[in-house]
Amino acid sequence: DGLPYTEDFESYVASSSIGSSIDYCWNRFSSSTSTHDIYPYVSENYSYSGSNSIHMYGTEAIHSVLVLPQFADTIPSLHLSFKMYRYSTTFMCPIMIGVMSDPDDLETFDTLVTIVSTRSNTWENFEIPLSSYTGNGKYIAIRTVEGEFCENYIDDITVSSIADMNCQVPGNLVVGNVTTTGATVSWEDEYGSMWEVEYGPAGFTPGSGISQ
Repeated sequence: DGLPYTEDFESYVASSSIGSSIDYCWNRFSSSTSTHDIYPYVSENYSYSGSNSIHMYGTEAIHSVLVLPQFADTIPSLHLSFKMYRYSTTFMCPIMIGVMSDPDDLETFDTLVTIVSTRSNTWENFEIPLSSYTGNGKYIAIRTVEGEFCENYIDDITVSSIADMNCQVPGNLVVGNVTTTGATVSWEDEYGSMWEVEYGPAGFTPGSGISQ
């Protein structure tokens, strides 16, 4: 596949039924024993762009796994980004990003990072550089955490070559200690040593906020 590679799930019919379609280059499976539903599946309940997204669902007994196509480029040379919507207002719904050597065998899943949406009922952008991966896996995968309740929606997945990105985007953005007058923001970035932070009211247009 050529890079950047994007998938917005708009070319598929939203359906949770067994046999519902997704690109044949992708793989998905779960521990659900349901005879009529399959996770994860293309859903039209929520979307960041267009009408569809991928519904990831997990409980103490069920986990969902979404495996991307194999790319010719090595995993450490790639950068993953996507939008995620946390449906639950009660549970944190962590999602694991990793790499698999066998897209049909969950035992080959090697976790790179576990991410958590900081807000419920809103779309957040996640940027995941894969340069720290040192294994031999060929497949980027997204999965729920076993034993953790999860109901998230994922949209607009993009895989890019780090070398082709004009400006590498910091990853693992975390916002905490939120008060009426401030918040603590942290991120990971192995590419740069200087950053520009811009902020504003919820939903502000980038470029119109306050920079520092």
